[in-house]
Order: sequence, then C-alpha cells, then structure tokens
Amino acid sequence: MIAVRKTQAGGYHAACMRAVFAACKAQGIDDDMRRDIVREVTGKASLKDCSSAEIGKVLDRLNRRRGEPVSALASEWRFVFRAAASRQPYLKKIYRLAEALGQMQTPPVKVMPKHYIEGIASQMAGIKGHDNVELLLEFSDEATLIKIIAALDTHIRRQVAGCGRRMTVAPACSPLGQTHRSAPASP
Repeated sequence: MIAVRKTQAGGYHAACMRAVFAACKAQGIDDDMRRDIVREVTGKASLKDCSSAEIGKVLDRLNRRRGEPVSALASEWRFVFRAAASRQPYLKKIYRLAEALGQMQTPPVKVMPKHYIEGIASQMAGIKGHDNVELLLEFSDEATLIKIIAALDTHIRRQVAGCGRRMTVAPACSPLGQTHRSAPASP
C-alpha cells in the first residue's frame, strides 16, 4: 500500500497526486485508464481539479485494485466513460446489463465481452451498422442505443425465465429514470 507523507516543498495535495501517479505506475495503469478511474470516483476530469480528500479516494481505489490484473475486458469497455454526454447514460446502462449477463454465466464473469453484446443487439433488434457492416456500440446514436437496451433487457428476461430463477437484475430503465413495464418473471 502506498502511503502519503506531507513534504516540505509541494504540500499535502501535491504529495497525494504523486502517490496516485506512483500507484498507477506500480500497477501498470496508463494515463487514459487513470483518468477513467478519476472520473469514475470523483466525477472530475483531472486530478488537478480534485481536492486532497477526493485524491485520497482515488488513491484508496487504486490501493484496493492492487494485485488485480488490468483485464482486456475493462479496457474494451473504456469507451463508455469517454462518450459524448448525451450518449453516456445509455452506454452505462448497456454496460450494467453486460455485467448482469456476466453474472448469469457459469462460472460467473465480471462483464460480458463487447462483441457478445453487439451480436445480441444485431440479432434481436435487427440492427446493423452503416451499409450492413457490423454494429459497433461506440458509434451508435441514441435511438440505436435505446433499441439495444430493450433487446438486452428482453434477452436477460428470457435467460432468467429459462433457468427458472427469479430475476435479480433491475428492470430496464431509460437513463432518465422512466421504467419500461413488462411482465415479471415467474418463480
């Protein structure tokens, strides 16, 4: 665990920032992933914009991750946090649905691969990319993302009904909080 000491020259805030950079270097986290973690933990784009307490939260998060390898799946879904603000809530919902699908696998996985989600969306919603090219989530517009959310929600409900388990994932909601009504899964 990396500890922070107050230094004479830079003060506590600068020491916290250096500790974050050192923790990232020790774990092999690149600048883009570090920025994603900062944005996820604090909601701010840069460490410079964070208070010392917020930087401490980022450092706690990094110390918790120590020893956990940076997976290809984590970097595969990184685009969700860099998307335009108007599309980001929809992409985050798709990511949460991919996590729910991952938990339904035997053995459970953290999150399903992006190409798996794109394939389900293409088949169920009848969505193809431009000129019948493979659908890519990162280039989809808001209307297409809404269709993908509905397709994934239907897929999860079918999976749950087929297993005879009670549904453990939240019903599909638009990012604005409007719940889509559908029949509950039978016990």
